[in-house]
Amino acid sequence: MASTPKKNLLDDQAMKNLLHNATPAHLIDLVAEAREDKARAEAAEKFLMEALKARLEDPQGKRTPMTDTNKMKFDGKSYAGERYIMTFTASYQSRIDTATLRSKYPDAAEECSKDVSMIQARFTKKEPKQ
Repeated sequence: MASTPKKNLLDDQAMKNLLHNATPAHLIDLVAEAREDKARAEAAEKFLMEALKARLEDPQGKRTPMTDTNKMKFDGKSYAGERYIMTFTASYQSRIDTATLRSKYPDAAEECSKDVSMIQARFTKKEPKQ
């Protein structure tokens, strides 16, 4: 089932030549295609991780699926594939409950708020020419 690893596209001389001569229109298409590939890859990864979590086994070979209630028991555990080793690592985040902050301390919430400017590129597929 193992395949050869994919090389980094940007290390490829053909890609460097393409970028050197690429028009903006061609680069738009390449970026849009890369985003489509990324979306497909992320969906596949999510699906495959769910399948993997359902098939995990303990050291005695007993199937022990990972669930929301037992996931922290997998912290530090490693599993080997044909080409990769996967290790689960717990991480913790502390987040501010903005709804509570705004209801209990509206002045502080307003004072600590910050507007951020962003620009995004959105891509839509053109209709094929007939």
